[in-house]
Amino acid sequence: PDFSAVRGKHVLIALSGGADSVALTHMLAQARDQLSITLSAAHMDHGIRPDSAMDADFCCALCERLHIDFYQIRLDVPNLAQQKGEGLETAARNLRYQWLKEMRKQTGAEVIALAHHMDDQAETVLMHLLRGAGPEGISGMLPLSDDLYRPLLGIRKRALIDYLQLHGLSWR
Repeated sequence: PDFSAVRGKHVLIALSGGADSVALTHMLAQARDQLSITLSAAHMDHGIRPDSAMDADFCCALCERLHIDFYQIRLDVPNLAQQKGEGLETAARNLRYQWLKEMRKQTGAEVIALAHHMDDQAETVLMHLLRGAGPEGISGMLPLSDDLYRPLLGIRKRALIDYLQLHGLSWR
């Protein structure tokens, strides 16, 4: 991917520990010196799965190896979703974006890097079509929108898996 949009910037990576975000984190770490970027990573443990704390440990270890500042929070999203009367996925997404934006300000980062890829983009457009969205609604996600940066939109998930395997990287 072309990371030139963040040349010289401080980038906060949303790191779940999944294949997509691990690939993005590694790619940005590889491009760090060439682009003069500063990297931080943020991981939210949603408290949904019993082994979710292991995801946070994995992300912390990855960031230590790559020399990336790491921040984490653990929330009881099922309880918070119930209190707000929201579905679990909606509450998790809203809380995650809210916290990422707070962390962006706290760390001094200019953008939040998200690992959405081509397959996510196709799903987003399809969902918008099914909901009856007009021309603007079916455009999908933009690579750079406000402080959200999605450099992997032109890459398929399979290519990200291949990248991880090529570099001997694991994911959760």
